[in-house]
Amino acid sequence: MKESFRILNEATTLGQGSLCNQAIMLITDGAMEDFQDVFEEFNWPERRVRVFTYLIGREMTFAENVKWIACNNKGESFFWFHFLRGTKYTVGQKVGIKYFCLKLL
Repeated sequence: MKESFRILNEATTLGQGSLCNQAIMLITDGAMEDFQDVFEEFNWPERRVRVFTYLIGREMTFAENVKWIACNNKGESFFWFHFLRGTKYTVGQKVGIKYFCLKLL
């Protein structure tokens, strides 16, 4: 995660890219931690980088960490994809569920 922010910061410093919208796409089979210390160092309090998360696999182990990462970094939702048992891994046979982050007033 730190490397992603390092690359974005380097591009910004060098004036590369559009310099307006930045995002990180995290595709994982589970996050054992929420990386709060990384986000505190590189992304908070401004949250200038959106982090979108995609959880792949049948297991929901560590799904709360993946959701937390997206919801606390302007990702606004996270996606969980799993494949039906006994099928080949093709796009037509996957089941995708989108979870939204609730914003409390």
